[in-house]
Amino acid sequence: MQTYFRYLSEGQARRYLRLAGADLTVAVQLGEHQQFTHTTGAPDLCSGRTQFALKVAATKAEHPAPDDLAMLAKLLVPLNKDHATPLAAVLEKGRPLSVSDVNGVLDFFRLQHYAASPAVQVTFHRRPQPADTEIRSLFGRFFCAVGENHAADVVLSRCDDGPVVSSICDLRTPDEMKQMLSTCLDAAATTIAKCKCSPPPPLAIGRSDLLATAPSTTARECEHTRYLKVCLADTIHAPYIKALSLLPHKALHRHLRGILVAGHCYGPMDPVSNIILNAIWYDTVFPLEIDAEFEPDILDSKSMLRMEVRSLESLVALVSKTTGFPEHMALEYLCYKQCDLSAVLQMATEKVCYKAYDCAGHAGKHPKHLELASFLMSKAYNILKDSQLTNKATISDAVLEQVHIIMQDQSSSISPSVDHPRLCPPAWKMLASRKDEFVKKQKFLGQALQELLLDYSNQHPWEPVPRLDVICGVNEGYGRHSKFYHVNFLVYYDDVSSARVLFFAEAWLSSFQAKRSEPSTSVNLVNAPCIRNGHRVESHVQFAKVYSKSRKESETSFCCPLHYYSPGHPYLGRCTTCEPTSCKIVHPPSGNHTGANYSQLGKLFEYLNLRDYNPSTADSITESDFVYFDCHRDAKFAGVLKDRSSLEEKKTIIR
Repeated sequence: MQTYFRYLSEGQARRYLRLAGADLTVAVQLGEHQQFTHTTGAPDLCSGRTQFALKVAATKAEHPAPDDLAMLAKLLVPLNKDHATPLAAVLEKGRPLSVSDVNGVLDFFRLQHYAASPAVQVTFHRRPQPADTEIRSLFGRFFCAVGENHAADVVLSRCDDGPVVSSICDLRTPDEMKQMLSTCLDAAATTIAKCKCSPPPPLAIGRSDLLATAPSTTARECEHTRYLKVCLADTIHAPYIKALSLLPHKALHRHLRGILVAGHCYGPMDPVSNIILNAIWYDTVFPLEIDAEFEPDILDSKSMLRMEVRSLESLVALVSKTTGFPEHMALEYLCYKQCDLSAVLQMATEKVCYKAYDCAGHAGKHPKHLELASFLMSKAYNILKDSQLTNKATISDAVLEQVHIIMQDQSSSISPSVDHPRLCPPAWKMLASRKDEFVKKQKFLGQALQELLLDYSNQHPWEPVPRLDVICGVNEGYGRHSKFYHVNFLVYYDDVSSARVLFFAEAWLSSFQAKRSEPSTSVNLVNAPCIRNGHRVESHVQFAKVYSKSRKESETSFCCPLHYYSPGHPYLGRCTTCEPTSCKIVHPPSGNHTGANYSQLGKLFEYLNLRDYNPSTADSITESDFVYFDCHRDAKFAGVLKDRSSLEEKKTIIR
């Protein structure tokens, strides 16, 4: 439970399990219900998130083979609706097992172990596609090296008839699951009544509040309030990634500063649209000229976190102002609405809306919250609101040009302040030094990710070729012998109509340094079977024998797509490297990365899951403040630069 749900305390996990009668499926549904998640079933046993949680649980219970236990759970899922696995018979209620059932289970296990193959590193090289359009859409010709002066032709055909993914919930009727959940909620209500806790004010958004203790007089002391806040901080990260994926390449680089400084997600539209339009408005009204030769390609993780925390504070203030809800109810409403307040604002009067925007901007430390409030209430914004900006996979340059034209009228009425501080030479020197460090980091990561994308493309030749677009999160970590980076970045494809895809990468500094010398290789000829969702399936795909390169497993760089991640599924994954720093890096839910050692993770939950929500910790100077510094606008940061440069100068003199 504590692996599956980030930030869940041991007391909360025990409460869910006690109410569910130790039925893990029901307990997980109670946890989802507590977060107001719009889900209708229990966890999918084949998903990486569930598999990883089972491995952690098995290790915590000192199970002798955690991997086998997770595989057992995956094998419960039938390949399709007509052919259930022999293991599914074990779970049928009221039916005694026959000898053939037991033999079938044993044979099925033997088959799975027989189908297992050693991991190999396959490197494909693309050949020109056939001229025929129909053939090109179905087949791709490749070759791969199998040794010195040897190559094998490989033909891969598309096989889209995969297994129908089902859940353990399919073994129970929907009415049965609904009744079990309702019984648990009634038991929670009875427990609260016995404790003489006053029920919260009526709120027509469900009964998840019944699972929480009554809010205390001090909001920060309430476990329920803390839990909702840290979960919402993760939820808000997804709309920002979605907003980045919608903007065209040039527009994205143009508005990175606007997103990090003033891209708050409050407004009369959905969060993604609000982020985009608020950022464009700020960059249009308060433009910043950046050196044409210096195009930042990295969004600093701490800067993104700061923006997301400020957005959350803005949303809580806006809900409280428009509805009169106390903090814990405002948080519950935000969870239920997934931070989309468009329905609330549509019912409010113009006077209430303006005051709400003013209050939200002040709480979220927006640099020009009064001017933004006026813009959100203006006729221009109403025109933009009706444009349905984010309804497509990508936003065209033509649509953005229309947005800029509409916003140009706003810029003439607002002029920048002429009173700006002057920086001393040491401050300029510090600024230049930090920018130089940023450029070096950007160059290294750009080259590393390009190489990893090439490796990924060679390993997945049936997929379109991904190309690096923008890095939207970086966190540094240290292993036994080297530094590594956990990186989120967006890729695009040659087909301009295709949406960008979020990727994760683990880049070890040592692995890229080692590539400068000749890597050691050893021939390891194997035949790789076709495995899909843990099951061996029939396929027309033919694999050639290949050779693998020996590397240290603990220091292997790799990248992978994160197709599952979206505003509807904002799960960041578990990582002991990134979670302590509150870094919002999206990880593979299967845990195949450094920092997700399931043999150690179970011992750290009291440290990892009890992250406190403290806006002041995120409200600090970040890398982007140096990169996007504007002496005409950033008077406060200019003062910080002066103080820091003076301190560094004094330290140098003392040395």
